[in-house]
Amino acid sequence: MRIFLFITSVVPLLYLRQDEPKKPIKPDAVKHETIVITIPKFYESTPGSGSWENNSPKLIIPEGIIRKYAMNIVDHRGFCIEPNKEVDREKFYSIMHCILRYGVTDNPNAFTNLNAYFLNLIKYLLGTGIIDAESIAQLRVGYMNTNWVESLYYLDEAVPGTMSAEDWKSLHGSQGGMSTVSDPRRLYFEFLCELKAGSSVNYLLENLDKRFDRGEVDPANPMSGKSNLFENYAKMYGTLARRGAVIRPSVIKTLASSYLSMDEKYEFGFMAASKASGVQFSKEVIEESLSEHIRRADKPIPNVITDFRLLNMKFPKELAEAYRDALLEDFGQIEDIEYMISIAVTESDPEFWKRYANNAWDWYKSRTIRKGIYDPGDYYHAAIESYRRVQDFVEKADAQLAQNHDEDLAKRVDKLRIADQRKQQLINAGEDKNVRTRDLIFAYSLTGLDPRKSSFLLEKLDKRIAEKQISASGVYYDEIGDYVWLLNDFGDRLVPFADSIELAEHVNDPVRIRELSDKVVMYILAKIRAEANDLETRFQSDYAQTERTWASTKLPFGLNGKLILGKFKDAIRVKALCSLRAAAFVELDGIIQLYESLNFRIGLRSLAHHLFEYSLDLPARRVFHLAGLGKEAEEQCFSKKTDEFWQKKQEEFVYRVRLHALTEKK
Repeated sequence: MRIFLFITSVVPLLYLRQDEPKKPIKPDAVKHETIVITIPKFYESTPGSGSWENNSPKLIIPEGIIRKYAMNIVDHRGFCIEPNKEVDREKFYSIMHCILRYGVTDNPNAFTNLNAYFLNLIKYLLGTGIIDAESIAQLRVGYMNTNWVESLYYLDEAVPGTMSAEDWKSLHGSQGGMSTVSDPRRLYFEFLCELKAGSSVNYLLENLDKRFDRGEVDPANPMSGKSNLFENYAKMYGTLARRGAVIRPSVIKTLASSYLSMDEKYEFGFMAASKASGVQFSKEVIEESLSEHIRRADKPIPNVITDFRLLNMKFPKELAEAYRDALLEDFGQIEDIEYMISIAVTESDPEFWKRYANNAWDWYKSRTIRKGIYDPGDYYHAAIESYRRVQDFVEKADAQLAQNHDEDLAKRVDKLRIADQRKQQLINAGEDKNVRTRDLIFAYSLTGLDPRKSSFLLEKLDKRIAEKQISASGVYYDEIGDYVWLLNDFGDRLVPFADSIELAEHVNDPVRIRELSDKVVMYILAKIRAEANDLETRFQSDYAQTERTWASTKLPFGLNGKLILGKFKDAIRVKALCSLRAAAFVELDGIIQLYESLNFRIGLRSLAHHLFEYSLDLPARRVFHLAGLGKEAEEQCFSKKTDEFWQKKQEEFVYRVRLHALTEKK
């Protein structure tokens, strides 16, 4: 099995294109950009074909641009384990060169979640000028010489027209015409060749259904049976589904059951399996399949709980207490434990919580070990939430003992009390910039300190927040066109003003709340202005790529696709600049969600008024409703007009702001 080759040693950049010397570029014409890519991390590699000697793909270093390079490293499930890892240009180009030379894994297994990254990478490298049409042609020759069907398929998906129908027919003939699944890989390659050669989706779906209904399995491993169905067929069904094919419900249900036969401990998960294979499992199918699976299991499978929680599915109530206690014993995520508590009839004993809290604290301190196994969980928060429950029990028990002494209860409480040394350790952890302010406030409360009563502590927390705000926060635009949150070392989203919001909610000072609202709105307005240049650059890049596609497309009556597209260029640009799908609004949504999660109603009311005052009407309308002022706001501010009206008005406002920013720059 071939996989991407990732190397850390420096490869001499002999493959970079050396054009003729050009005139020096004026300093004011130089652009600054950050290139951010997402790639999987692999633990093993095998050398690829040696047929690249004369056709090695060339990479380009565009002139007039100063670039920084960063990578988001993901594991086999697609979870980010090393976010925003900065590399120098030489290493970046070395890694890109290796990925292009080795393509994707030639494997029908749906657990191989590599192909989407390769597809998006090709598009991104084209859009940023790191590769061009000549590079694509070189890749095509190299992949053809080595008969790398899946790599060719995804190359052609990224750059339509790279392969002709005749090319695919030739490749199909070289696969051997297998009529069984004795070699699932060959069956999968034949399928890809037929699809690209022009076979209809319905024809391929009909043939695939026939094979699937016969339940063909690998003769070399007949006992694999049911589990083999997902492994051999999921990616083919997913490929057709992406092209509009409607997969029969019975097939999807069987694939779901087959998947669980392969992944009994649920280490991969339906959402990751769906992303990798392309088969979309509905919430109903996942809920039914998982419920049946855990009812049949001999012991709890704690890994399923996260999906039940995230998808808001109905967990079997009769299993809730067993799974809650299993999570506490096995050190599960605090969010999953709290979810199970909401379902279970009874609360766990405080002894359980004390043990869990101590384990969470010890694991929080084991940073080197956690980093080595890519476990970024917020274990300080888990410890705090657990100690909070222990402390609640202790305080209630102390009140009860003050009225009526009970020797057994007194002994129990003494064992549950949080030691003074641990309280101080929790406070000292505030030096860690990843620790949430609300958690640190609780740590101080264990020693009787409260920022509402201590100006010294309030100033200390304000100073800590000011130092944290120097670091980057918010979102960035990745290579596939998604806005991705920057994360701290715990894997938590770096929401702008998060610590200030948490402190303001606790202190509940009207002046502080109003000042914070003003800062948030000023930040968002500045962000809208600042992202104008990014949106303009992205529009120009996307338009150039679309223009190339239209120019090579044959239209009836001899029409010129490039000229037709040109007539819509201005309208497309306006649509790009007025987009509300931009960093400013993604970050504002994260800020609003934080206010909501804290049930910070006074803060929401203040924020809503400030948003409305500065013409951010659409989010203001939403926040007024969250603050419990929806009816009044509709009558006094929004005239009961539709969402579409306010959407259009908001787009017009941000377009004016961004256009003014671009005009000023010129």
